[in-house]
Amino acid sequence: MKHFHCYVFIASCTLSSISIILRKLYVSNWFMKGTHGVNHADERSVHRFLATQVVASVLEENFGDVSEPFAKGRDTAFFWIIPKADADIMNGFLQKCLHLTQATRVGSLGPSAQDEKLELVYREGGKYVNIDPTNVEGIQRGVQLGLGRSGIVDVIHSSFLHEAGSLFNRNNPGKIFTLFHHPVPRAFSIFCFIKHNTNRAYFPAFNSSGYDAFFGNIDRMTFEQYSKSNLFPENWMTRFLLGEKDAILTQRHVSDAKEIMRKKFLIGLTNRVDESLDRFVSYFGWESTQSAVEYIECKKEFITHVSTKWPAVEDSNIWNIIMEKNEKDIQLYAYATELFEEQRSMFR
Repeated sequence: MKHFHCYVFIASCTLSSISIILRKLYVSNWFMKGTHGVNHADERSVHRFLATQVVASVLEENFGDVSEPFAKGRDTAFFWIIPKADADIMNGFLQKCLHLTQATRVGSLGPSAQDEKLELVYREGGKYVNIDPTNVEGIQRGVQLGLGRSGIVDVIHSSFLHEAGSLFNRNNPGKIFTLFHHPVPRAFSIFCFIKHNTNRAYFPAFNSSGYDAFFGNIDRMTFEQYSKSNLFPENWMTRFLLGEKDAILTQRHVSDAKEIMRKKFLIGLTNRVDESLDRFVSYFGWESTQSAVEYIECKKEFITHVSTKWPAVEDSNIWNIIMEKNEKDIQLYAYATELFEEQRSMFR
């Protein structure tokens, strides 16, 4: 078949995943159509199918199951960034209270950002590695330099879950953890951030029109106008969790996303952030160099900054608009709260 496009890095296309894809293609009868009179819609379907199957294989093979204990020296913690779900608080807590080495946006700063080897960056009172995995180019650089198997980093942060899977492998898997925030107030936090923050590099692009058009239009909108516009990022969590950024989402996508969450995610909630942080620390075996009293005070500093701002009440017009636009994400958030309770048994 011509024009085989693999939408994840070649390093992650294992023989086992390719053989699975080929068997499914054969069963689907795509190989039986011959080379004459090719239906281009079918060809595009094959490309999408191949991408989906390889991406699913990367998640399955390169990220460890949450039910399995974290193995220091083999596994690496991976924090999935959900925009405006208090990822900055997570970063600060890991830096100031636990003094861990992280791979974040800070890795793109400083003179070693383009070096051909992994190095530590000491900046803003913390330790970072000179890789920025919050964008796809940085992830590619991390793959080339062997970030996931290096042992130099404690936590890798990124929104790009599937692309970041290529940093790991079966022998050195990533272990996913994240903080979920209710999609409606999270949408308001995103809107406020965009309106008042000039550093637009903080966000993965939500819209194909580009940063200037996207942010420039929002600058002139009220929150209600934004929530009704086509600039509003519908079901961001579902799309980025599945790597289906442009697909028409169905309940099958929701079911697939839930299964990934159940099997691969250590769940945290922003409205239960104190307990969430304790679970993260326990699961990954992190230890603070501070005294017990200092650690508690340090953690309290970050807990008090958790996002709570929301101007509307439930069942308001704006609330209902966002609930409808984010229907799939609402389902995932509800499931995350269920998993949070189920995972309590892991910490008894």
